[in-house]
Amino acid sequence: MKSPRWNGDCCRTGKNDVETDIVGAEAAPVAKGLLFLGSVKWLESSKFDRRDLTALQNHRAAVTDQAVPLIAVSRSGFDCEGLARCDAADLTRGWSG
Repeated sequence: MKSPRWNGDCCRTGKNDVETDIVGAEAAPVAKGLLFLGSVKWLESSKFDRRDLTALQNHRAAVTDQAVPLIAVSRSGFDCEGLARCDAADLTRGWSG
């Protein structure tokens, strides 16, 4: 996925109940659209699982009514389908050029 801007987001409803770790949006003085939303689970022994995916889907619904793609970053792997994935090895490859 290519995104001009990456950021984090929280508290879109004003209740401190929505947190999205990764937000990809169009680059402009003010972004006009979301490109993707994501979550980071950097736990030593817990995979990103179906419960995490459901929480991320609920967060997306609180932020937008668009079906923007979802992405997850996990240290310990994944135990679900339905989103783009990035693990520790992917991050290492990305930084090493």
